[in-house]
Amino acid sequence: MAKYLIKRSAKIIDGSEFSYQLNDGWYAEAQQQRPMFSEQLKKDDLIYVAESGYAIFGCGIVEEKSLLPFDNLQDFFNHILCSAKTNHDRFWFHKMKVITEEYKGGKIWVLEFKLKYSETFEIPYLLEKRFLNRNSWYKLEEDFEISTIQKINAQLHGFIPTSLRKSLFHKYKLQGKEHLIDIDHHVPKSLNGPGNIEENLVPLSVFQNRSKSDSVPSKLFAYGKDFNIKIPAGTDIDSKQYYSSRKHKVIAKQIIEKINLDFDLARSIYNEIKLFHFPNCL
Repeated sequence: MAKYLIKRSAKIIDGSEFSYQLNDGWYAEAQQQRPMFSEQLKKDDLIYVAESGYAIFGCGIVEEKSLLPFDNLQDFFNHILCSAKTNHDRFWFHKMKVITEEYKGGKIWVLEFKLKYSETFEIPYLLEKRFLNRNSWYKLEEDFEISTIQKINAQLHGFIPTSLRKSLFHKYKLQGKEHLIDIDHHVPKSLNGPGNIEENLVPLSVFQNRSKSDSVPSKLFAYGKDFNIKIPAGTDIDSKQYYSSRKHKVIAKQIIEKINLDFDLARSIYNEIKLFHFPNCL
């Protein structure tokens, strides 16, 4: 049994009701070069799945695979629309966009593989430094053991654990198939806003989440004085006000770094920020 690690962008991981939930079924890789290790991949090989730049969140066993070449974009699109085994619209839309933008003729390769006995880790494992470059596939050593990798512990981090995301969907009585809802990092993940505490997570419609993007809630800047950090002139602390300028993000990141040094204090502060902007949020 060979072991592999594949990385996926957070933007295209969500294919089921809850994010970062690895389920049995078909997964895919598509690119103009032959996908890495596509020839070696065999039945009963073990695949670990990670969020790019962050952590390994699950694994599964290969049940079967399919490797197909397509001579042009039209044949590639027809496969996606009519015969792809992988039922993951967000992934295929992303691949269609990327490959179309870069296509200069030649074959397009699609590797699809079916996982069984899949498992989503309750606590994900941090990606080692060697896995942080641009490769999407890695063949692991025969003696590789996930238990030797550092788990994300009780420290603050951006990853939203599956169990927490599920509990929030149930708490707010959300059903992924009926509502287009995201669980959003209120203080942005891109600025080190944590995802593993409920106090920094809010349910937003997909439209609201995309509109908010990585803008910073104004209440965060009220804590600048506590850390002797000068906030930008004219910053208005208002429940409807969010800031997205570069100067605000630079200062926000400095404040967030200070807040995150104390786990319990951070939970209290992030809760105050959330309730200031969402007073009816439970």
